[in-house]
Amino acid sequence: MKKLFYLVLLLAFTYSYCQVVPEKSIDNKLVGIFKGTEVDGQVKGLTKNWIVNRFQNGDYVIMFTTIAGCKVESFVEKGIWWIENGKYYELFSNSDEPSIYDYQVSDNGNIGFKVKSSDVKYESKEYEFFDIKLD
Repeated sequence: MKKLFYLVLLLAFTYSYCQVVPEKSIDNKLVGIFKGTEVDGQVKGLTKNWIVNRFQNGDYVIMFTTIAGCKVESFVEKGIWWIENGKYYELFSNSDEPSIYDYQVSDNGNIGFKVKSSDVKYESKEYEFFDIKLD
């Protein structure tokens, strides 16, 4: 009887959770491996290079390398991405709020992004970057 109670409770929780979480839309043009670079866009004097892999299931992983003067650092960011109302949303695992971007895919598969909302502070109020398709 106790097992049945826990099973029913688990099913009810799972059902209610599924009702709350909306279906995320994926733009297949953004799926794959891309590279990018930017200088002074996020921090003055910082060059940031990256390789990002966006998966069909909405996960992504980015490997960053930053260069500031003679200091080179590398780190990895993981999270989820989706398209909502024509905007690109990206929520990394240590953040509570997603970053939101306008985006445009060119004929050659490269993608231009322009930040609309983010909890990350940028040097430029019009922060833009490009992902260049590798695969």
